[in-house]
Amino acid sequence: MLSKSHRINTKPEFDLVFKRGRKYSGKYFLIYVLTNPPAPIVSQSLPKFGIIASKKVGTAVKRNHAKRLMREVVMADMKRFKRDFAAIIVTFGSLSEADLSTVQPEAEKIFEQAQLFQE
Repeated sequence: MLSKSHRINTKPEFDLVFKRGRKYSGKYFLIYVLTNPPAPIVSQSLPKFGIIASKKVGTAVKRNHAKRLMREVVMADMKRFKRDFAAIIVTFGSLSEADLSTVQPEAEKIFEQAQLFQE
């Protein structure tokens, strides 16, 4: 489970990352990344993540599955991430049909493209 201190929870935090963050896209999700985030997000518990699954993904069961899967992917790489960013992950409908073994390599490729891993 993604700890509370590593989550983006409030609307101002989401809005800030959406407005100022850079966008990277993949097969299963889209990620907005804001490096060195300002005021409402800054805390000692960076990186922070927000995960969104809209109704376009499917039923509540599929949306929850997609979010759980993305949380698992993020938690698997948590020790490798830099400590200076906030990110919002927007899931696509294809994620609800995928499993961890197919999503993990795709996610790592996008995280590397966004330069989220430590050197």
